[in-house]
Formats: sequence, structure tokens, C-alpha cells
Amino acid sequence: MKILFDIGHPAHFHYFKNFIKYLKENEHKVYISARNRDIIFELISRNNLEYIDRGKGKTSFLGKLFYLISTDLKLFFFSIKNKIDFSVGFPSTYAAHASFLRGKKHYAFNDTEHASFEKHLYPFFCFKIFTPYYFKEKINSKQLFFNGFMELSYLDKKYFKPDFKCVYSILKTEKYAVIRFIKWGNASHDWGKIGLNKDEKKQIIQTILDKGFKVAISSEDDSDFFSDDNIIKIPSHLFHEFIYYANFVISEGGTTCNEAALLGVPNILINPLLKKETKPGAHIALENEKLQICFEKYPDNIISIIDEISTDEFQIKFKKRNIEFLKDKISPTDILIREFENNLNNEK
Repeated sequence: MKILFDIGHPAHFHYFKNFIKYLKENEHKVYISARNRDIIFELISRNNLEYIDRGKGKTSFLGKLFYLISTDLKLFFFSIKNKIDFSVGFPSTYAAHASFLRGKKHYAFNDTEHASFEKHLYPFFCFKIFTPYYFKEKINSKQLFFNGFMELSYLDKKYFKPDFKCVYSILKTEKYAVIRFIKWGNASHDWGKIGLNKDEKKQIIQTILDKGFKVAISSEDDSDFFSDDNIIKIPSHLFHEFIYYANFVISEGGTTCNEAALLGVPNILINPLLKKETKPGAHIALENEKLQICFEKYPDNIISIIDEISTDEFQIKFKKRNIEFLKDKISPTDILIREFENNLNNEK
């Protein structure tokens, strides 16, 4: 069979990379369309996969509308030329439209309730829409809930095999924290939002350094770095290994903290989308299980919080809660494999 994956964010590639691996091992043909953004092309190429470039996207409303139409057409004609059997996205409005116009199935995943611009554009055109159990919105009759997190598609222990040697060869220590800063305003659900300022970022980093930890940093803004031998930039291809072996994580990005929580690493999320009316279900679920510490604004008591989560006692208890929490959770990769095998059986 021939399957098209549309990748619009680096996380989307991680969501589907193990299903792609399964398909290729079983001699099916995989096609990838990818947005020219961040490290998407690097991630795909590093995994020895080919892709078509669907452009950078736009930020204004009219720009987004034009990009929608042009990308729909690009994927539609690409799908015809390559005889695509079905497509997969998180969710991909473009691939959903292209598949629907050809009478083919599109499988969508979504765990982002606040992506308001996109949520009106894709549901009607999908065959199935998979959302985690904590997802707060009812989309339509095609929606199916599953007991898991999107991040388990690549962090489930059957798929994720970290190697500490790679991390230690760079950091030369076992005592470090991961910091993730993001650039606000790139996504439609970020419009008008402001994250941490320079002074707040510096205080977080300096507090960690003062406690004797190294800082492993990932930032979408190079100006967030300042010169210190104990501050290391995380290689993009080792990002999850760095999280797995970290003592704790502090991030403006929700995905990074979700990854830490699911890997059993204490984490603090500071994000303006954590207001009561916009707080995503993933963070509510993890916070309720005491697997995530959430703040809408920079907390005044950040030093005392770091004091608490950096202790061995806190980290041991956190890991135990993580193990118990994950006992009955399912990976989205397993869902896709099941759906694919059902499709093959139905066609026989």
C-alpha cells in the first residue's frame, strides 16, 4: 500500500516515525509532505527518509487562507500521481482535503483543544479522528478516544531505547536540568501570547547553576543563550535522551513537559495558555496525577520549587507515580498498526 504522512511540526514526525518504520519493514511505500519549519527536514533526513517540501506556511489570516488552498491542490495532485491509498496527519487539513476529494481515507490525531483556526477545517473530511481520553472537546461522530498520550507513540518503552553514553559524552556529568524556551506567535493558537522575559529566563538558569547542576538548553531564540561552560545546547536528535536522563525539566512548551512527565522526570511548565478557560486536557490530567507542575505566569517562588524538585526524594516518588500511571496506557503507534492491519484484512 501507499501511505502519505503530512508533517507540519517536528513533534508530528516523532508521532508517526515508528509507524513509518513498521510500514517500511513490511515493504509498503511511504510518502512524506513536510512544512519547511524548524528542524523538520533535518529529522526526516536523519532517518533516511525522503519528503516533498510544502513551503513555510503563513502567519496572517489571508496568508493562511492562500496557503491552505495552494497546499490542498499540491497534495491532491501529488496523491493522484502517486496513487496514495490513505493519509495520516496530526491533524492535517491539507491531507484530509486531498484524500476526501479522491475518495480515500484520512486518519487524524489531535490533542490540542486550543488550535481554534484549524479545528473547523478538517473534521468533516476525515475517516477517523483519534483523541486522547483527556481531550475536552467533542469533535464529531468520527472521533474515537484512546487511553494514552500522543507522546507515547515514540516514548513508549517498546519504541524508545535511550543511551546514556550519548548524553554523557556531551555533558560529562549526570547532574543536569533541561530548559526549553519557545518563540511565541508562530502558531495560530499563540497569537497575542507572551512567554518568559529575559530576566526571568536568566533567573531560572542562574538558579539551576547555583545549585550545582549543568543546564542543557533548547531554545527557538538564539539570544536566550549566554556564555557559560555549564550551559550546553542540546543536539536536536538527542533531545529525548537529554530529557530522559535529566534531574528535572523546566519549559515554556507543553510537549516538552508532557514528554518529561511520561518519562518519569519532574517538570515545571510555564505557559500563558494555562488559564482555566484555555488549559489543555493533557496538562490537567498530568497535574491531577502529580506528574506536572503548571503555571500560567512566572512563579515568584521559582527558587523554592526548584529546591523541592531537585531532591533525590522527590525524584524517586515522582518515578513511582509515573510507573503506576502508565500501566494501562496505549501508544498511538499501536493504534495505527491495528487500523492498518484491519484495512489489509478487509481488502483480502
